[in-house]
Amino acid sequence: MPLIGATIYYLSKFLKSRIILMTATKPKIFELAQKEILDQENEVCKPFELLTGHEKIFKTYHRTQIIPYIDLEFNRTSPCADFIEMVFSKTWHPDKSCLIVCNTVKRSIEIHKEVTDYMEKYGLINKVFYLSTNIVPAHRLERIQKLKDLLGDEQAPVLISTQVVEAGVDLDFDMGFRDIGPIDSIIQVAGRINRNNNPLKRNSPLYIIDFGDARRIYGTMTFEQARKTLTGKKSIPEMDYLETITEYFDDISDRSSFSTYRKIFNSMKTLKYHSSDSTENPVSSFKIINESLSTSPVFIELSDRELELKNKYQQKITGELSNEEWERHYKIPFQQQIIAVPDHLTQELDFLHEIEEKIKLVPQELLSEFYSIETGYIRDAQEKILMF
Repeated sequence: MPLIGATIYYLSKFLKSRIILMTATKPKIFELAQKEILDQENEVCKPFELLTGHEKIFKTYHRTQIIPYIDLEFNRTSPCADFIEMVFSKTWHPDKSCLIVCNTVKRSIEIHKEVTDYMEKYGLINKVFYLSTNIVPAHRLERIQKLKDLLGDEQAPVLISTQVVEAGVDLDFDMGFRDIGPIDSIIQVAGRINRNNNPLKRNSPLYIIDFGDARRIYGTMTFEQARKTLTGKKSIPEMDYLETITEYFDDISDRSSFSTYRKIFNSMKTLKYHSSDSTENPVSSFKIINESLSTSPVFIELSDRELELKNKYQQKITGELSNEEWERHYKIPFQQQIIAVPDHLTQELDFLHEIEEKIKLVPQELLSEFYSIETGYIRDAQEKILMF
């Protein structure tokens, strides 16, 4: 955040740019930039609020509330089954649409199975959906539209998702559950509940549980700070979200070390872009998200349509198809069938031959072994997949 804030400041100063930052969670980007970088540069950044009296406006909302259930302990061998029995079955009612957000794809697939089994066990007709980067983008878009239609008809679907639902997805559920994570992420999920401010759904709940994944995904400091923010509170009403997020970011910034990003800033000043420039932290080392796992692109050949797209891609590589025609007719549909799969899940794969960009393939004849239409790439698949 300090590096982004400083960069935005200099964009404004030197390129005569006007920056508008729109946020639901108000991270301390400019405050941290001033403290960690700009003070040392004798610069002063003075952002101002476009929305006057925004604190009072935040206090007027009562759409949702956050209810911490983080003290519940789930069995390590069957936490998802425990969640269904201890939390879901006691707080959810079949007439309520529901969102469940997990920190990992693996956990979300497990929860999807448990929820589906629960519906079948009790003969419930609620439709259950799954959404994550484990399914092809084309299917994600279709499911979001189906969910919008069902929610608009006041039906009660249940969506199991990863963090992919936290931003840019306009859905409005009656209630939700989220595995513990950063407080700003939790508030983003709350924004998918009673989104349309139905007064009959005032204080709709978002329950926070702990499956034990957050420390590994977000790091110890973020995990502990999130628990500290939630511990001892029966609920956090929406009118207190701004105060809660401010306290959270204050504590995080007091405990964070930003030395790496100060070094990247110095690399920006001296135009040290790459590691070949003999610098410890070149500009190219900057990442908004530090990926813990490297991934490979995998093309899912669902039908003859995808087979055609694959063939057009090969024609583009060999020069039989012009780049202009590829860009105009095939590029986007092709990309809509690609997912990123962690390398350790594809490390024993055989390759037919290597092509540009090393895109791997799940062909139609192996589809059932490697791809589920409901939950995407089958992560425990041991059979081999081919590269085209």
